[in-house]
Amino acid sequence: KGYRMGKILVGWGFSAGLMFALLYLLFQAPLLSLFTDSAAVVGATGAIFLLVALFQPVNGIVFVLDGFLIGASDTRYLMWVMVIGALAIFVPISWLSLQFHWGLPGLWSGLTLFMAWRLATNTRRFFGRLWFLSFRERS
Repeated sequence: KGYRMGKILVGWGFSAGLMFALLYLLFQAPLLSLFTDSAAVVGATGAIFLLVALFQPVNGIVFVLDGFLIGASDTRYLMWVMVIGALAIFVPISWLSLQFHWGLPGLWSGLTLFMAWRLATNTRRFFGRLWFLSFRERS
């Protein structure tokens, strides 16, 4: 029952992410104008904005699975996955971004790879049904 509901939620998370991606892409100029009227700033956000928009379906799935796994009392697993991903992916890429002057594209690349890590680990945990063992032990 829980697994079936989780699959439905993953589909909804993906769909919501896809909807947000399309909205971001369709309304990029008006959205950016809410924050700045500088043509230089708007021009510098092009690649970053595209990256943020295209990763929304991934984010939707990751956040749904975070909530699902938290509900299944699988928080220890989530904690370790986050710690490993942050220390092995996001922090090193952020440091490299600072050292090599990659700026915001470097930081957003690190965050994007971190989210890809979370997608891979959370989907493996969910579809492998390993969360159920943790849930059963705590019930």
